[in-house]
Amino acid sequence: MWRCILGLTACLASIGTAQAQSAPAIDWSGFHIGGSIGAALGTSNAPVSSVTPNYFGSTDFAQFPRDGSVDISDWGSAIRLQGGFSQQFGNIVLGLDANADALFLNPDKTASFAVQSNAAVTSSIRHEVDADWMASLRPRLGWAQDRWQVYATIGPALTEMNVTTTYDDDYDTLGGHGRSTTSKTKLGIAAGVGVEYALDQNWSFDMQFLYSDFGSVGTKTHVTHASHPTTVSDMYSKADLSTFSLMLGLTYRFNGN
Repeated sequence: MWRCILGLTACLASIGTAQAQSAPAIDWSGFHIGGSIGAALGTSNAPVSSVTPNYFGSTDFAQFPRDGSVDISDWGSAIRLQGGFSQQFGNIVLGLDANADALFLNPDKTASFAVQSNAAVTSSIRHEVDADWMASLRPRLGWAQDRWQVYATIGPALTEMNVTTTYDDDYDTLGGHGRSTTSKTKLGIAAGVGVEYALDQNWSFDMQFLYSDFGSVGTKTHVTHASHPTTVSDMYSKADLSTFSLMLGLTYRFNGN
């Protein structure tokens, strides 16, 4: 994919260089809408912070946060609808962009380990982070030259994070189990850079890299055993979410001359 992107960028650069002397200046001012497709990487740090007594023993208090914590990541596709307004002042372009992304990210990972308090028991803790959409509203600052514009952008972003923790072990045949899911709408920040090439006065090709960070969501998982239903412990964990997306798209400017 990276070779295709670099090849397409080089091709557009050669076209822009060849036409720089004859092509009229592009006016980037006005309202614009567009769509993009691309790839997104979701990364998460998912630590177990603590466990409580009863089902878990005293030696588990240190082991579970150490052996049950994981770093997880997942590649997925992304689709974006975007719109906004720009105003050009000489070579400087100021703008405001709003976008809504459909994300196909579901990073997950399982930590499995032998329990120190009972070497015959193996525990597994599965962490899952799900984010189906993201929206952001970002001012941007660009520099325009001939048919090209390069820009930087930063602003607030919003998503819904679903964090699921599943605990299982094989103690006493039936094993201990627990599962919890916490969903929260999270406000974060998105920042990135992009380059835009004007195909004509209205249409342009856009390539953008965007990073977003949404902080963390915590969960509390009740763990018990089928044969010992009154022996219950709680396991506290959390997961954060950061995304890195590379998007390619087309933009239409309504006020192109």
